[in-house]
Amino acid sequence: MSIAVAGFLLSLVIGAPIGTFVASLLSWRVTFVGIGLVTVLLTGINRLVWPPQVQTVHSYARTGASEPIPLGNTLRVVTVTGFWAFAVYSVYTYLGTGLRTHGFTTGYIAAALILYGIGAVVGSVGSGHLIDRYGASRIVLLSFVLLAAALLVLDLVWPDSPFLVLLMLGLFALTAYPCLAAFQSRLVATFPRHTGSVFAWNSCFMYLGTSLGAGVGGGLLATRGFQLIPLVAAGISLVAALYYRYWAFSHTQHPENIR
Repeated sequence: MSIAVAGFLLSLVIGAPIGTFVASLLSWRVTFVGIGLVTVLLTGINRLVWPPQVQTVHSYARTGASEPIPLGNTLRVVTVTGFWAFAVYSVYTYLGTGLRTHGFTTGYIAAALILYGIGAVVGSVGSGHLIDRYGASRIVLLSFVLLAAALLVLDLVWPDSPFLVLLMLGLFALTAYPCLAAFQSRLVATFPRHTGSVFAWNSCFMYLGTSLGAGVGGGLLATRGFQLIPLVAAGISLVAALYYRYWAFSHTQHPENIR
């Protein structure tokens, strides 16, 4: 799961700069045409990469009774992802704008975004062994708490210490993205017969949290400046930790006995 999440993040880190470069060199229309062509190519590749043993998963899903999950329970669980996306993307969406407002150069901003991307990929891939060893629940909680701490320190050093700002941006991503892989692992373990529907709602709430975070972050940026955004995001991260620990899964038993 951590490797799959890392692949998603790597595509963001590489794809966005390439698309921006092509658009600036040629036009934004060429970028969209390129995306369409790559999508057609991936459609064919997708048919080749999946192992034929996938049928065994279907057989497993059909064995035994499979009661539907109440929608309220599903929404209660995936709200955790909404909190996570709000905390992360309320800051990340306006990171470049915040840096530019305080006079940081284009090269510095590029370095900051690259360092953030490296932290995100390393945090996601590295979390896999931690999840397997200590359990998904502990990693989710630890990630939320460390994310809040990183955001608070980022707010303290912003924007007077350029080196520390870079360091904290890397730590921000490094502490944030293990949560995503760990929480999805928890979903698979808790709802092995309903992963399709649960993951669909989980994706929905990730983008809902991203949209709300970007909206709130934009309002704060326009009225109070960038520096308040990490403080709000840190508060949301701590709320998410408490919500996850005491309410999100309170209606269901966890196969790992909530390690």
